[in-house]
Amino acid sequence: MSNSAKSMSEPGPCQYHSKNEMRNALCLQLQRLPSEINSLSSFNSLLPAEIKAAIFYKAMQLPCPLNDGDSKGERLPVITPFFLGKICQDWRDLVWSSPLLWSNIHLALTRRRCKAQANLLRDWLSRTASCPLSFCLTSGEELRAWYYNPPVEILTMFVSVSERWKQAEFCIPPNDSFAAEISLPLLTTATVAFDPGYAEGHHIKLFSTAPQLSALHFYHPWLVGILAPWHQLQEFTSENSSVDEIRGFLHKASNIIRCSFRHIKCSTRTFNSSGSLVMVDQPLVLNRLEYIELWFGASVNMASTRILE
Repeated sequence: MSNSAKSMSEPGPCQYHSKNEMRNALCLQLQRLPSEINSLSSFNSLLPAEIKAAIFYKAMQLPCPLNDGDSKGERLPVITPFFLGKICQDWRDLVWSSPLLWSNIHLALTRRRCKAQANLLRDWLSRTASCPLSFCLTSGEELRAWYYNPPVEILTMFVSVSERWKQAEFCIPPNDSFAAEISLPLLTTATVAFDPGYAEGHHIKLFSTAPQLSALHFYHPWLVGILAPWHQLQEFTSENSSVDEIRGFLHKASNIIRCSFRHIKCSTRTFNSSGSLVMVDQPLVLNRLEYIELWFGASVNMASTRILE
């Protein structure tokens, strides 16, 4: 082969340089490709902040320890802002800047950690801005354990934001902080576990000013001592109430649609006007009633038949 033919077939310096540039450019593209793919599929890059916050909020809806659980009766886990903030920096930035995501509060009181819990609650509430609140306040110990040292600071903080309560679930320790009348303009649903030894004989005015309240669920209540807008309730549950208490409730709850009474006490009780439960002889008028459950915890006697007379 002649020298002229060899010079035409072999690449020159310019061709080598061009190929190196192409190879380097291709390597850079390959290196950037994973991050570009991730950015295209990124939750944070595809959705506006308001929609992302709404998705997180839905995931953080409170389970109800008094009512809910899985098929084995075990309590469901609670997703908190702290859990979401551990996933990645983008999620952490979103959670820390979204008051809505702090508007669900779940606090299980313990005497050993009560002071630390009060500090945490104060900081938590400061992140909620003016959002309506859904909260679950339970006790890791028997309610009677709080007789001599009630969690006044924590109860007072919840009461101080009562105008923002939307959904509330709580136990009432032996203290009057949750007994007095407070303003509840947004409250729609409440679930309350009373201490049996404390409830009877104490008058609870907590729900007396709640214009949007439509559902109440009580455990161990003294119904006679509770002041509430019974006429506007559409859903009601009560455990451990007497026949007379139930009948008295049904006379006041003229718009009730669904109600359940469990572990009914068959004994009848008469209270004076200051107490005050007196059997009403007029027939019940429940035009909107669609469902009623009556579950007697003990043997049924003649008094039991008086509920629906």
